[in-house]
Amino acid sequence: MQYHHACPCLPRAPTSRELRARYPRTLEAHRGQIEFIAKEFGERGIAELERLATALFVSREMGDAADLSNRANRIHELKPHVSEQEALDALHEYERIVAEARGSSPS
Repeated sequence: MQYHHACPCLPRAPTSRELRARYPRTLEAHRGQIEFIAKEFGERGIAELERLATALFVSREMGDAADLSNRANRIHELKPHVSEQEALDALHEYERIVAEARGSSPS
């Protein structure tokens, strides 16, 4: 996917041009967050995004302090096609992303 040189997070498309034109100050104010999201999620496939989204959902449902194996079981329960190992991997990646977004390393 080709990205606009001034903002690597918004591809050249009619809707992105309209968004940039209508909200330039908001986009500039949140440039770092937008670039972070684009960098972290832009190249991931649908299956990986599904696992990460479910890891986020379960972590919010059960709490980030809940045991990883319990959260992995819950992901597998919700999404039987996701193995418990894939769920555990997604949880580790989710925690890494959250820690990086907060500017710290995962615990």
